[in-house]
Amino acid sequence: MAELRLLIFIALFSFHIQFISSNTDSRDAAALQSLKDAWQNTPPTWKNSDDPCGSWEGVTCNNSRVTALGLSTMGLTGKLSGDIGGLTELRSLDLSYNGGLTGSLSPRIGDLQKLNILILAGCGFTGNIPDEIGNLAELSFLALNSNNFSGRIPPSLVSTITSPGWITQNAKH
Repeated sequence: MAELRLLIFIALFSFHIQFISSNTDSRDAAALQSLKDAWQNTPPTWKNSDDPCGSWEGVTCNNSRVTALGLSTMGLTGKLSGDIGGLTELRSLDLSYNGGLTGSLSPRIGDLQKLNILILAGCGFTGNIPDEIGNLAELSFLALNSNNFSGRIPPSLVSTITSPGWITQNAKH
C-alpha cells in the first residue's frame, strides 16, 4: 500500500513539474498551434508536446519567445496562414523547399518586425507578394525564388532592398 501511494505521489508530482515547466510564451504557442493546424506532415515532435520551445524540431527560442523557425525540406503541406504574424520575436523564417506549401502569402508576414532572414524558396506559393513584406525593416536576407508568384514586386519591398543601408549590409553575403 505504501508503494502504491508513493507511485501515485510520483505520478502527480511528475505531471505537476511538466505542467509548470512550459517554456513557450502563450502568444507564440498559440501562433504555432495555428500553423500546426494549417499544415500536414509536421515533424513528429510537434505531436508529442504542447510546448514548442521545449521540444519541437525546427523551433528556436530565447527567453521563452520563438526567434527562429527552420523547417526546410520537411515535406510540409498546407497554407502559410494561421497566425504567422503573432510570432513577434521571430528573426529567422526558413520554410524553403516544402513544395506542398501553397496558396498566397499572408499579409500578416509584414507583422514580423524583427525578421532578419526570410527564406521561402522552392515552395508552391502563388498570387501576389503582399505589399506588407516591405514593412520588414530588419530584413537582411530574402529568398522567394522558385515559387509561382504573379504580379509585380511590391514597391515597398523594392524601396527596402534598394536602400543604401540594405545594399551595403548585404554586399558581404
